[in-house]
Amino acid sequence: MILSDKLRILRLISEQPFEEQEAEVLRRLCQEGGLYTERLIERLGLSQIVLLLSHWHARFRKSLSPAPPWERGLEPRPTVLCAFTSVLDRVVDQAGLNRLLPWAAEVMGLSPDDLLNRAAQRAQSGRNSRGESLSALVHDPLDVVAALLYFFRHPPALKPAIGNLTLRHQLEAFLAELPPGQLRQVLGGASAVAADILAELGVEARFYTMYHSPAQAQRHGPLARRLDLGSGQIVYQPAQKTGTYRPVVSPSALGIGNWELGIDFFNHPTASSIAFVYQAGFTLGNVQAEQADGVIFRRAPRGERPWDRIRLHPVRGQSVALSAPEAEDEWLWLPGFVRWWVEGDTLHLAFADENTVRRIAADHHYLILSGLSPTTFAPGEGPRPEPCGEPVEPLVEGLAAGSLAAQIRSLAEDGATLHLELGGAAPEETIAPLAEALRGLVSSAGINDSELALLTSLSDFRVPVSDNEPHRSAVFQRYQRAVALAQRLGLQRLYVHGNDVDLILRQNGSPEAMRREIEADLFAKGVVVLAILQRSLEDWPSHAIQLAPVLLWKGFQALIAFAWDLVDQQGQAGQIDKLSYFKELIESGYTLADSPKGYAVAVVPVMWPALPPGIYPGGAGDICSSVSLVYAGF
Repeated sequence: MILSDKLRILRLISEQPFEEQEAEVLRRLCQEGGLYTERLIERLGLSQIVLLLSHWHARFRKSLSPAPPWERGLEPRPTVLCAFTSVLDRVVDQAGLNRLLPWAAEVMGLSPDDLLNRAAQRAQSGRNSRGESLSALVHDPLDVVAALLYFFRHPPALKPAIGNLTLRHQLEAFLAELPPGQLRQVLGGASAVAADILAELGVEARFYTMYHSPAQAQRHGPLARRLDLGSGQIVYQPAQKTGTYRPVVSPSALGIGNWELGIDFFNHPTASSIAFVYQAGFTLGNVQAEQADGVIFRRAPRGERPWDRIRLHPVRGQSVALSAPEAEDEWLWLPGFVRWWVEGDTLHLAFADENTVRRIAADHHYLILSGLSPTTFAPGEGPRPEPCGEPVEPLVEGLAAGSLAAQIRSLAEDGATLHLELGGAAPEETIAPLAEALRGLVSSAGINDSELALLTSLSDFRVPVSDNEPHRSAVFQRYQRAVALAQRLGLQRLYVHGNDVDLILRQNGSPEAMRREIEADLFAKGVVVLAILQRSLEDWPSHAIQLAPVLLWKGFQALIAFAWDLVDQQGQAGQIDKLSYFKELIESGYTLADSPKGYAVAVVPVMWPALPPGIYPGGAGDICSSVSLVYAGF
């Protein structure tokens, strides 16, 4: 698929007739829009809603054929590096998910009803079979079902890790028994997917991830490139080229006196996961999913392993020995720019030094980092004596966190725009390690609305809301949380993607900047739908050109509610013409900051059409976030 094809399809979508669909949006908004929409109709009349929809849909259609920032003279054609995530997602649809309960019951030696009752108890506690968080680890099939039930009721779904080799084998056997069509393998990982999409849109897009197996390489398009640190140099390879390595073998193996490169090349291991996807209303037993989502169960990268020891080389300090994974085919993955090689029986993992990281930053306008969360930066434990006097290896996460934080400092100091895709957090975590590592270094971030709610509800985070302030709408409270997070992390820009509206905060953003943000986000809505269809269907263009360019009625409902609450809040603080301000806000979609350090905010209704059954929407928000960042010319 080439650039002109994708933009041509977007243009065709923008030309589709949509009068019937727009009339349906109007009907739903008038009938189900709630208190805020009723207030709008009372004060401005029904004609104002008709004009509102017409105005926004005209903007949306126009945005589907945009002139990129680098063609408007705002900047040269950008180079973008997306890091650190790439994975082969094995996606189980709802039909396959229906088979999970009887399968798990059989494996556990329980009746389906008994298994469901026990899983419901674990889900209610949020704890797995060993008393740990279900958000982090699962150890048996009962834990797997419990995690699904938990995330049905507590979206968004996080990504628990598969905790042991036995469960991994059990799940592999379950996947092998699924009928054709109930299991698909697609390219996942925000970094890999975003790089492919940006490359198709004319951006010089690259990505970095530690491992790049044949299964991952063959699912890439022809335009993106991959940053390879395997040789100790910065090399950009075609994304469709498989990553390979040659072990350094010992003198005894070669029959000579010096260490040499081995004769054979090995392919990189495959990073993969199992994703159970479902629509809103799907049930297991009597537990219903509150929203469309997918629970991704993570597992270690897997491949042929000519080593049985690991040595980690942090950015600073001495190298340390680590335990090898339990399974003989599992590899270790770390967040960050990590060079690795195999020498004898040892896998060496070396975080790239400051000079290398600065060279990476100098090669790019934008650096988009994914797969990071409060857990990533949680402090680890150093060596401590065992009763026998032998030291225990340092916690991997703690060493990695310090090295990654040092790399982020080096990236930020070289002038590139640093954007972070934030992940969710388990309720027992804190935000302090993340804030301490990133504050003042990362200029932009993206997060979805549910993850925003989780992060800003952690025990060490407080959203400053006056006790005497009246209850505000859900979207306005989301805005307040977004401002609080942006301030806590010292961000200049925060993109919050949602199922009704996207919120885009820009510190002291100008009117022109906010209009560009809205235009870029509306364009990203079309792009993400094409990306989801392209990943899931062979004949995706025939489905794409049937889509109507209309925005969700819930998006307009949220925009109206936000505008009403903002006008009401600001009206309490001073004299303003509330009605004129309200009308201006819902038409423009943005409001400016009230101080140089304050945040302008755009509120953008989203497009999410009815898609064919079985479509996997994973990564949709991350794609939108990356595309809007670059196309807005931030």
